[in-house]
Amino acid sequence: MESFLSRKEIRRRVLSRMGKSSNDAQAQQVMEPVNELIRAAAQAIFLRCNWVQTITETTATVGIDQTVLNYPENCQPQNVVSIAYWDESAQKYVPLRRGSISAEMVDDPLVEVGEPDSVAGRSSPRIYQLRGQIEIWPRPDQEYSLRIEHSVNPDLENDDSVSVVDAESIVLHVMAECYDFDGDKNLADIKRGQYEQRVQTLIGQQAPIMDIRRGRLDRARFSKVQTGYVPNSGNWPAVMP
Repeated sequence: MESFLSRKEIRRRVLSRMGKSSNDAQAQQVMEPVNELIRAAAQAIFLRCNWVQTITETTATVGIDQTVLNYPENCQPQNVVSIAYWDESAQKYVPLRRGSISAEMVDDPLVEVGEPDSVAGRSSPRIYQLRGQIEIWPRPDQEYSLRIEHSVNPDLENDDSVSVVDAESIVLHVMAECYDFDGDKNLADIKRGQYEQRVQTLIGQQAPIMDIRRGRLDRARFSKVQTGYVPNSGNWPAVMP
Protein backbone atom coordinates (compact mmCIF):
# COMPACT_ATOMS: atom_id res chain seq x y z
CA MET A 1 0.00 0.00 0.00
CA GLU A 2 2.78 2.42 0.84
CA SER A 3 4.68 4.44 -1.76
CA PHE A 4 7.66 6.74 -1.39
CA LEU A 5 8.08 9.61 -3.84
CA SER A 6 10.19 12.73 -4.27
CA ARG A 7 8.91 16.12 -3.18
CA LYS A 8 8.77 17.19 -6.82
CA GLU A 9 6.51 14.26 -7.73
CA ILE A 10 4.29 14.77 -4.68
CA ARG A 11 3.89 18.44 -5.58
CA ARG A 12 3.11 17.57 -9.20
CA ARG A 13 0.37 15.18 -8.12
CA VAL A 14 -1.18 17.68 -5.73
CA LEU A 15 -1.31 20.41 -8.38
CA SER A 16 -2.47 18.02 -11.12
CA ARG A 17 -5.35 16.65 -9.04
CA MET A 18 -6.40 20.19 -8.19
CA GLY A 19 -6.51 21.09 -11.89
CA LYS A 20 -3.28 23.08 -11.99
CA SER A 21 -0.46 22.44 -14.43
CA SER A 22 2.93 22.14 -12.78
CA ASN A 23 4.33 24.47 -15.44
CA ASP A 24 1.83 27.35 -15.55
CA ALA A 25 2.31 30.71 -13.86
CA GLN A 26 -0.26 29.96 -11.18
CA ALA A 27 1.56 26.80 -10.17
CA GLN A 28 4.84 28.72 -9.91
CA GLN A 29 3.19 31.18 -7.52
CA VAL A 30 1.93 28.43 -5.21
CA MET A 31 4.99 26.18 -5.49
CA GLU A 32 6.76 27.35 -2.32
CA PRO A 33 3.62 27.31 -0.12
CA VAL A 34 2.84 23.80 -1.40
CA ASN A 35 6.42 22.72 -0.65
CA GLU A 36 6.00 23.90 2.95
CA LEU A 37 2.65 22.10 3.24
CA ILE A 38 4.33 18.92 1.96
CA ARG A 39 7.07 19.17 4.58
CA ALA A 40 4.54 19.82 7.36
CA ALA A 41 2.37 16.91 6.22
CA ALA A 42 5.34 14.52 6.09
CA GLN A 43 6.28 15.49 9.66
CA ALA A 44 2.70 15.10 10.91
CA ILE A 45 2.32 11.64 9.36
CA PHE A 46 5.75 10.57 10.59
CA LEU A 47 4.78 11.39 14.19
CA ARG A 48 1.20 10.15 14.04
CA CYS A 49 2.07 6.78 12.53
CA ASN A 50 4.94 6.38 15.00
CA TRP A 51 7.67 6.05 12.37
CA VAL A 52 10.15 6.87 15.10
CA GLN A 53 13.07 4.63 14.19
CA THR A 54 13.61 4.75 10.44
CA ILE A 55 17.22 3.69 10.14
CA THR A 56 19.63 3.81 7.24
CA GLU A 57 23.37 3.31 6.98
CA THR A 58 26.18 5.21 5.28
CA THR A 59 29.68 3.95 4.65
CA ALA A 60 32.75 6.17 4.82
CA THR A 61 36.48 5.53 4.56
CA VAL A 62 39.08 6.82 6.96
CA GLY A 63 42.77 6.74 6.09
CA ILE A 64 45.82 6.15 8.20
CA ASP A 65 46.07 8.76 10.99
CA GLN A 66 42.63 10.21 10.13
CA THR A 67 40.69 10.72 13.35
CA VAL A 68 37.77 12.92 12.23
CA LEU A 69 35.14 12.61 9.51
CA ASN A 70 32.00 14.47 8.50
CA TYR A 71 28.49 13.36 9.36
CA PRO A 72 26.49 11.75 6.54
CA GLU A 73 24.30 14.13 4.56
CA ASN A 74 21.27 15.36 6.54
CA CYS A 75 22.56 13.60 9.66
CA GLN A 76 22.99 15.36 13.00
CA PRO A 77 24.84 14.00 16.07
CA GLN A 78 21.56 12.98 17.70
CA ASN A 79 20.70 10.86 14.63
CA VAL A 80 23.74 8.56 14.94
CA VAL A 81 22.79 5.10 16.22
CA SER A 82 26.07 3.19 15.90
CA ILE A 83 29.44 3.15 14.16
CA ALA A 84 31.44 0.05 13.20
CA TYR A 85 34.55 -0.66 11.15
CA TRP A 86 35.05 -3.46 8.67
CA ASP A 87 37.52 -6.08 9.91
CA GLU A 88 38.98 -7.59 6.77
CA SER A 89 40.53 -10.59 8.51
CA ALA A 90 37.32 -11.51 10.34
CA GLN A 91 35.10 -10.47 7.40
CA LYS A 92 32.64 -8.63 9.62
CA TYR A 93 31.83 -5.22 11.07
CA VAL A 94 33.19 -4.57 14.55
CA PRO A 95 31.26 -1.97 16.57
CA LEU A 96 32.97 1.04 18.11
CA ARG A 97 32.08 2.08 21.64
CA ARG A 98 30.67 5.56 22.11
CA GLY A 99 32.72 7.36 24.73
CA SER A 100 34.78 10.40 25.57
CA ILE A 101 38.13 10.90 23.87
CA SER A 102 40.44 12.81 26.21
CA ALA A 103 43.12 15.20 25.04
CA GLU A 104 45.77 12.82 26.36
CA MET A 105 44.55 10.17 23.96
CA VAL A 106 44.96 12.29 20.84
CA ASP A 107 48.17 14.05 21.84
CA ASP A 108 50.34 10.97 21.35
CA PRO A 109 53.19 11.51 18.84
CA LEU A 110 53.01 10.33 15.26
CA VAL A 111 55.08 7.29 14.37
CA GLU A 112 58.57 8.22 13.31
CA VAL A 113 60.38 6.25 10.63
CA GLY A 114 61.58 2.95 12.03
CA GLU A 115 59.44 3.09 15.18
CA PRO A 116 56.75 0.49 15.91
CA ASP A 117 53.09 1.46 15.45
CA SER A 118 52.48 1.04 19.16
CA VAL A 119 54.60 4.11 19.89
CA ALA A 120 51.84 6.32 18.47
CA GLY A 121 48.96 4.21 19.69
CA ARG A 122 47.92 3.37 16.16
CA SER A 123 45.45 0.52 15.77
CA SER A 124 41.95 -0.24 14.59
CA PRO A 125 39.38 2.31 15.88
CA ARG A 126 37.69 1.43 19.17
CA ILE A 127 35.94 4.59 20.42
CA TYR A 128 33.93 7.36 18.77
CA GLN A 129 32.50 10.62 20.05
CA LEU A 130 30.14 13.09 18.41
CA ARG A 131 31.03 16.76 18.27
CA GLY A 132 31.25 19.16 15.32
CA GLN A 133 32.53 16.12 13.43
CA ILE A 134 32.67 12.41 14.19
CA GLU A 135 35.89 11.71 16.08
CA ILE A 136 37.46 8.26 16.44
CA TRP A 137 40.31 6.83 18.49
CA PRO A 138 42.91 5.36 18.37
CA ARG A 139 44.55 6.83 15.29
CA PRO A 140 43.95 4.30 12.46
CA ASP A 141 46.95 2.19 11.53
CA GLN A 142 45.56 1.65 8.02
CA GLU A 143 42.59 2.56 5.85
CA TYR A 144 39.26 1.43 7.30
CA SER A 145 35.71 1.35 6.00
CA LEU A 146 33.24 2.63 8.58
CA ARG A 147 29.50 1.88 8.67
CA ILE A 148 27.48 4.69 10.24
CA GLU A 149 23.92 3.77 11.17
CA HIS A 150 21.68 6.76 11.64
CA SER A 151 18.02 7.66 11.79
CA VAL A 152 16.29 9.40 8.91
CA ASN A 153 13.90 12.29 9.48
CA PRO A 154 10.89 13.01 7.27
CA ASP A 155 11.97 16.47 6.14
CA LEU A 156 11.57 16.99 2.37
CA GLU A 157 13.95 19.90 2.00
CA ASN A 158 14.44 19.83 -1.77
CA ASP A 159 12.75 18.47 -4.89
CA ASP A 160 14.94 15.35 -4.97
CA SER A 161 14.24 14.39 -1.34
CA VAL A 162 12.27 11.13 -1.16
CA SER A 163 9.55 10.72 1.42
CA VAL A 164 10.15 8.28 4.27
CA VAL A 165 6.41 8.05 4.89
CA ASP A 166 3.51 7.14 2.63
CA ALA A 167 3.43 9.67 -0.23
CA GLU A 168 -0.28 9.29 -0.98
CA SER A 169 -1.09 10.31 2.60
CA ILE A 170 1.02 13.43 2.10
CA VAL A 171 -0.85 14.23 -1.14
CA LEU A 172 -4.27 13.91 0.54
CA HIS A 173 -3.18 15.93 3.58
CA VAL A 174 -1.86 18.78 1.39
CA MET A 175 -4.95 18.78 -0.85
CA ALA A 176 -7.21 19.12 2.20
CA GLU A 177 -5.16 22.09 3.42
CA CYS A 178 -5.20 23.73 -0.02
CA TYR A 179 -8.98 23.33 -0.41
CA ASP A 180 -9.44 24.78 3.08
CA PHE A 181 -7.35 27.79 2.09
CA ASP A 182 -9.39 28.20 -1.09
CA GLY A 183 -12.59 28.14 0.98
CA ASP A 184 -13.91 24.89 -0.52
CA LYS A 185 -14.94 23.17 2.69
CA ASN A 186 -16.74 20.34 0.91
CA LEU A 187 -13.68 19.17 -1.05
CA ALA A 188 -11.45 19.79 1.99
CA ASP A 189 -13.63 17.48 4.08
CA ILE A 190 -13.62 14.81 1.37
CA LYS A 191 -9.82 14.83 1.11
CA ARG A 192 -9.45 14.92 4.88
CA GLY A 193 -11.72 11.89 5.16
CA GLN A 194 -9.67 10.01 2.56
CA TYR A 195 -6.51 10.98 4.42
CA GLU A 196 -7.88 9.76 7.75
CA GLN A 197 -8.95 6.45 6.23
CA ARG A 198 -5.54 5.86 4.69
CA VAL A 199 -3.61 6.80 7.81
CA GLN A 200 -5.80 4.58 9.98
CA THR A 201 -5.01 1.69 7.65
CA LEU A 202 -1.28 2.41 7.95
CA ILE A 203 -1.50 2.57 11.74
CA GLY A 204 -3.35 -0.75 11.75
CA GLN A 205 -0.47 -2.34 9.86
CA GLN A 206 2.07 -1.50 12.56
CA ALA A 207 4.17 -4.38 13.82
CA PRO A 208 7.52 -4.92 15.58
CA ILE A 209 10.17 -3.08 13.60
CA MET A 210 11.82 -4.88 10.72
CA ASP A 211 15.46 -4.09 10.11
CA ILE A 212 14.99 -4.37 6.36
CA ARG A 213 18.71 -4.31 5.63
CA ARG A 214 19.07 -7.68 7.29
CA GLY A 215 15.60 -9.09 6.79
CA ARG A 216 14.95 -9.87 10.44
CA LEU A 217 13.14 -8.50 13.45
CA ASP A 218 15.42 -6.52 15.75
CA ARG A 219 13.56 -6.44 19.05
CA ALA A 220 16.77 -5.93 21.02
CA ARG A 221 17.32 -2.44 19.57
CA PHE A 222 13.87 -1.09 18.86
CA SER A 223 10.42 -0.95 20.36
CA LYS A 224 7.14 -1.69 18.61
CA VAL A 225 7.19 0.84 15.81
CA GLN A 226 6.69 0.96 12.06
CA THR A 227 9.39 1.81 9.58
CA GLY A 228 9.01 3.98 6.54
CA TYR A 229 11.22 4.09 3.46
CA VAL A 230 14.94 3.66 4.00
CA PRO A 231 16.98 5.40 1.26
CA ASN A 232 19.22 3.07 -0.75
CA SER A 233 17.47 0.04 0.72
CA GLY A 234 16.19 -1.20 -2.64
CA ASN A 235 12.59 -0.28 -1.77
CA TRP A 236 12.01 1.91 -4.77
CA PRO A 237 9.00 4.21 -5.14
CA ALA A 238 5.81 2.50 -6.21
CA VAL A 239 4.07 3.66 -9.37
CA MET A 240 0.93 5.59 -8.55
CA PRO A 241 -1.69 7.16 -10.87
